Amino acid sequence: MMLEKYYDAKVMAKLLLPREEYKPFPKYKDRDAWAKVYPKLRAQYLDPKFKKRIMDFDTPALTATAYMEWYRTNGNGEDKWSPITQPRRDFLWDAVLAECFEGNGEYIDKIIDILWAICEETSWVPPGSNNHMHNHMYTGVLKNALRDVTEYNFIDLYAGICGGVLGWTYYFLKDRLDEESPLLAKRIEVELYKKIIIPFMTHDDLTWFGFYGHKINNWNPWILSSIIPAGLTVIKDEEYRAEFMARAMEKFDIYVKNCAPDGGSDEGPAYWNVGGAECLDVFEIIEDATGGKIQLLNTEFARNLGEYIAHANMTGDLYANFADSGMHQSPGYFTYYYAGKTGSEYLKEFALSRNNIKSCPAINIVSMYRNLKMLFEYDDVPQDKPTEFVHRDVWLPDSQHLYVRTKDNRVSLAVKGGYNNESHNHNDLGSFIYCIDGDAAINDLGGLSYTARAFSPFRYNFWIVQSTAHNCVRIGKYQQHDGDMYKAREVEHMLGEERVSLKLELKKAYEEEAGIRTYTRAFDFDKLTGKLEITDDILLENAADADVHFVTVHKVEVSDNSVYIVMKNGRKVKISCAGGEISIERHYNMTREFEHFMTDEEVLKDGTKCDCTRIVFTFGEPVCHRIIKTEITHD
Repeated sequence: MMLEKYYDAKVMAKLLLPREEYKPFPKYKDRDAWAKVYPKLRAQYLDPKFKKRIMDFDTPALTATAYMEWYRTNGNGEDKWSPITQPRRDFLWDAVLAECFEGNGEYIDKIIDILWAICEETSWVPPGSNNHMHNHMYTGVLKNALRDVTEYNFIDLYAGICGGVLGWTYYFLKDRLDEESPLLAKRIEVELYKKIIIPFMTHDDLTWFGFYGHKINNWNPWILSSIIPAGLTVIKDEEYRAEFMARAMEKFDIYVKNCAPDGGSDEGPAYWNVGGAECLDVFEIIEDATGGKIQLLNTEFARNLGEYIAHANMTGDLYANFADSGMHQSPGYFTYYYAGKTGSEYLKEFALSRNNIKSCPAINIVSMYRNLKMLFEYDDVPQDKPTEFVHRDVWLPDSQHLYVRTKDNRVSLAVKGGYNNESHNHNDLGSFIYCIDGDAAINDLGGLSYTARAFSPFRYNFWIVQSTAHNCVRIGKYQQHDGDMYKAREVEHMLGEERVSLKLELKKAYEEEAGIRTYTRAFDFDKLTGKLEITDDILLENAADADVHFVTVHKVEVSDNSVYIVMKNGRKVKISCAGGEISIERHYNMTREFEHFMTDEEVLKDGTKCDCTRIVFTFGEPVCHRIIKTEITHD
């Protein structure tokens, strides 16, 4: 996808709709349009309880020490600032939409009070992001306890969303607010310029541009989907609007170029809604802003971004949750929406198979443009119950993800390659997830607690992101290492009707000091029975021991040199690994920096509930060439 030609403001000036013609949604005075919104969506805004909740909302005072708390606890304490500021954005959004629906002015004073309070805030950047510009992710040092009022040099995700809310307030209600005082809209303009537009136009060192070597992630499209409409609405000078839009195209292209062409997400399915799907939102924003002169939703790349969420679905509402992602997801109606926008029948079939497909989406500030589209484009899904979905076996070569199922849909397998410096990275090359009968037998444990240290040089102190917390191999004293150079390479793959195979070269997942000459991990999956065979072929320069380990959240039993994972339905998944000495570890506090391992005796004595069980097959004899064969079956 080539966006470079749109970096030129003169080119963009010829494509961009003039400000007076930029009307992506009906404004406040278009009462007919607001009256025609889908009844179920209208109803929530006309509910007396909804009105009372908004009218009862107050704007508590903000204190400097509340902002400083994050700094004082080195990013590991309570954020006392955001619980006060975030509801302001949410309630302003709800009040603006409610006023647009009712149209009788009852919400206007509440809107004025909330938007003025937001404009009075020294900064829209919360404490947790205050040190991003000082490269905290690389130094691990928090330098500023407060925002420097002489420098409006940074836009983080939350500032971007806040700017978006004020932008939409201006777009929908400027004329109505002018009846109360023209200074209200003027104040919004001033604050958007100061805190969003000027920093965006004058700073190339924003972390979500990839500056300082920061990984490009969901912040890029998420922020842009919030601030582009705001900028196009409040910027009055057409030449400057074109410059703003051209710059937005340039910075957005950074994200597009960092995405895998196959649409796979290195952040996991939990971030698809605000990553790949947010990218699709920006495509739509661009299309609307240019009157359809730039169309990106009809591209193969856009279709791949949408279909990723269908590929990553393993069973029911469980998804292959690599990186910091959680396994339980409910993308719902928006998959249906994107299926239509991208022309994907596969994604449409997936969407129609979801239990919550007919649920009206929440119209919140998380993804404002998408949610506003829902108000005016949502219609009831044309069927009464979910349909059957036939999952497509797929190997995504750019992302290095494998997603396959048995023919009877009972068993699903996901395997991850990639590299060990992805966004929200875990050292997990060659790890996998194995699900049966609607539940995960062999898990990815998901993400760590989001503290300042979780996104600092100390990230890999957390056990849950290390390869020993994944379904990988330890070689001698070495587990996998983090960094761009630590990566997997596909050797071969085969997607057959009855059998699927994949072989990865994992030598470069480990440090050179590990002395690995070659290390391949081969997966052989029987689509008829769900049997999985894994062969780890390791050739070393010097003899070393090794172990292969697996994590589960279920109970386990050991019998006859095999381990049985006991599923909720009573069925068992058997793991056999010839020649390995079995040990069972119980872990709790696994999302914290100081994870704890306990023996069964200690668990019983302490009464602490373990978060997961690690199954370890250890090969204690040091050898230079080792082949570990693991067999996973179910009853």
